Amino acid sequence: MKKILLTLGLILLIGSITYAITFDVTLDNGFGTYKQGEHPSSDTTINISKGWNLLPISLISNAYGRYNGLEGQNRCSMNTIGQNIYYHSPLQNKYLKIEAMDDYSWPDERNNVGLQNEFKAQHYSIWGGSAWVYSKTDCIVKSDVGGGVSSAYGSPGSTKYYNTNGLTLKSGWNFVSINASMTYYERTLAEIFDGCGAVKFNMWDAKAQNWKYNPTKIFDTSDSVVTTPLDESQIFSTIVIKTTQDCQIMENVATGGSSSSPPTLPN
Repeated sequence: MKKILLTLGLILLIGSITYAITFDVTLDNGFGTYKQGEHPSSDTTINISKGWNLLPISLISNAYGRYNGLEGQNRCSMNTIGQNIYYHSPLQNKYLKIEAMDDYSWPDERNNVGLQNEFKAQHYSIWGGSAWVYSKTDCIVKSDVGGGVSSAYGSPGSTKYYNTNGLTLKSGWNFVSINASMTYYERTLAEIFDGCGAVKFNMWDAKAQNWKYNPTKIFDTSDSVVTTPLDESQIFSTIVIKTTQDCQIMENVATGGSSSSPPTLPN
């Protein structure tokens, strides 16, 4: 696969301060590619496998609205796969079917009380997480999402804004999409989920239609998978992680924050 160099502009919201960061990403893997366009994060191409796929919700939503009518290149029909999306609710600890992406984009306007409550609870999974998408064939999805985390949710007449470091993982299973900021800061899973009480994690292999780790991996800080920095080839993939407590991860991404206490004073 040809390597493509792209300059991404990333806005990170940390507390009440906004930082603008520009960096170069070379992305060359079997999952998808960035393609340089007029907008710095435009034309993201994602490979969809026949069967179940885990895709960032923000990517699905963007592709549904922008590329729904385009033809050619074996492009996925969003009218088809967009009706087979299941989101795992940390609030209810079960799958919720997103009947149509309009339900996700405007849950209050479409009277989707379940998704309204998810947004109000500021769960990371609904903002920076992924959902199950079923496709009857191999195809591609195109989107403008450049591997970031949405910092705002809006609907006509009712717009909510949240700082990304205020979004919370809930105790239990969470679906976390690996985004560009995690790889830019070269964070490890140990750093990202520090303070979450992480106990287990896994990833989905769409081509094999099976979990990557069998049995599910224990979150062990002596495991190189947990302590190796994430890289650009992992952007858009999803970590399915089980935690024992609520936590916030985006500040850990930007600052490498730790839940441990400072060293004690010497005797």
